Amino acid sequence: MRKCKIGIVGFGTVGSGIYKILNSDVDSHPILKEIEIAKIAVKDLNKKRDIELDNNLLTDDPFKLINDPSIDVIVEVMGGVDLAKDIILQSLKLGKSVVTANKAVIARYGEEIYKTASKEGVYILSEAAVCGGIPIIEPLKRSLKSNSIKKMVGIINGTTNFILSKMPKALVTQNLIQLQMLRGMMLLIRFQSLVNSHLEGKSKERRYILRVLVKLISRISNMPIN
Repeated sequence: MRKCKIGIVGFGTVGSGIYKILNSDVDSHPILKEIEIAKIAVKDLNKKRDIELDNNLLTDDPFKLINDPSIDVIVEVMGGVDLAKDIILQSLKLGKSVVTANKAVIARYGEEIYKTASKEGVYILSEAAVCGGIPIIEPLKRSLKSNSIKKMVGIINGTTNFILSKMPKALVTQNLIQLQMLRGMMLLIRFQSLVNSHLEGKSKERRYILRVLVKLISRISNMPIN
């Protein structure tokens, strides 16, 4: 049986994590053995990486992956909006299914992307873009489609969940921030900015997540959008 060949666009934390999973023999699902990484598009070919890679796998031109007829699926994990959108749409139009973790693109251009995938007879899988660890998108689209959703309540932010999980242990936000100092000042600064952003409701990521969920729910239910 011919393996499914994928091209990975982006090789940061998520992209490298995908590579590690697909090349690991530990608790590996049998279906992963049927997937082959054909090419990886990176921003900087000369960047030092913790993972040993065959240089022939790498390219700094993501459109080489899109235009490669041997690649079946594009995995878009590069982040950003405009270029990522172009890569996703062009891949779909060339008959390639796409997996993306890009919540910003799905929130802004989801309708256009899904319509293009439907027109071309391919798939756009975006479970990882919103609450991928729960998960929530596929259950809403499939398992809960026959239900009448009147209201959705939940905490969908990782930082907020971390804080609340510590509250029963009598730890308050300031204590948690101080704990981060043990991991270095840079991590502390990042943690504080994330906490402030999420608690004040100014996080773009949060708005993207809510936008995707609201659009999805409005299509499968009579739930009003406020």
